[in-house]
Amino acid sequence: MPLIQKKNWNTSLTNYKPLRLSSPAKTDLQHIATYTLQKWGVVQKKVYLDLIKKSFNTLSTVGNIGKKRDEIEKGLYSYRIKKHTVYFRETDHEFVVLRILHSRMDPERHLI
Repeated sequence: MPLIQKKNWNTSLTNYKPLRLSSPAKTDLQHIATYTLQKWGVVQKKVYLDLIKKSFNTLSTVGNIGKKRDEIEKGLYSYRIKKHTVYFRETDHEFVVLRILHSRMDPERHLI
């Protein structure tokens, strides 16, 4: 028997759930990319989008990192990334990112 047993990474990541972007969230990312590119250039666009993608990876692998937002809509969660807020739901099988809104945007107007 080997001293070190190999683990299946899927089973060792007990909190792992896939993450799915809704169509509006994909559009939000496209707008963020376009605006960041125009305002701050290629390098900052890559840095900011990588930061958002890393947050998705953290959500998917670590588990629910969000704050309950039942005051907006029951079952809704959110977390901040610099000037944006990611709004999502958690189901038994996945995380669904609904929107990625700038801090100046009213979530009740853009989510419901």
